[in-house]
Amino acid sequence: MDKIAKINSYYEKNFKELEKLHDALSKAAKSNINADNYKILGWESRQAQYARFAAFAKNVDLNGKAVLDVGCGLGDLFHFLTSGLGLSVNYVGIDISERMIETAKGQLEILRENGLKLPAENKSTVRFLTADVFADDFVNALDFSALEESSAGFDWIYASGIFNLNLGNNFEFLKKAFVRFMELGKSGFVCSMLNERSSDKESPYFYYNPKQVCSFAKDAGAKSVRIIDDYLENDFTVFAEK
Repeated sequence: MDKIAKINSYYEKNFKELEKLHDALSKAAKSNINADNYKILGWESRQAQYARFAAFAKNVDLNGKAVLDVGCGLGDLFHFLTSGLGLSVNYVGIDISERMIETAKGQLEILRENGLKLPAENKSTVRFLTADVFADDFVNALDFSALEESSAGFDWIYASGIFNLNLGNNFEFLKKAFVRFMELGKSGFVCSMLNERSSDKESPYFYYNPKQVCSFAKDAGAKSVRIIDDYLENDFTVFAEK
């Protein structure tokens, strides 16, 4: 099973498990827009998911910036930054799972249909796309021709959890991703991943040494690398700047 198939299989299983709890995911979303969607993504709790997002927002100036969320899942980062923190961001969320992207779009539409819109002074933009960041035609597939962010590109590349599954070649995948993220982010990239110090390791997942991850980021061209690891015992975030 190749990397993309393995990732899709993992999240498809989570979709099916959640649908057992609700008659259908779409019906549950209409009554409570984001009630349990963190379970699809494999996060242990909503609080843990938000702790990762908060580490990102606390340590980087994101207001007015363009963010590419790689492996965006259901787009929770966009809602956290905008509805939660009141930031204005030009957000593009991509995921290799078409079902994940369609669900993210559906949830956004439900919010809008129910009048839950951002204040007029919030100038955020949002797009969700099924895309592979490693594809040769990735930038062309984004079709920035008619959008403001076309000339500026992305300020920050963000990825939360995409490195957590044990794919059998995680270091190779991580190094390749860091190089790609440095190419795409004007300021750099930020990624959260599982910490090898975790006391409750689970077999489906892969755990990293922060110092080794720092080394990979520097090898990818980062001039400054920081590790933030004070928000969850089993997690850390790497901040790599150009």
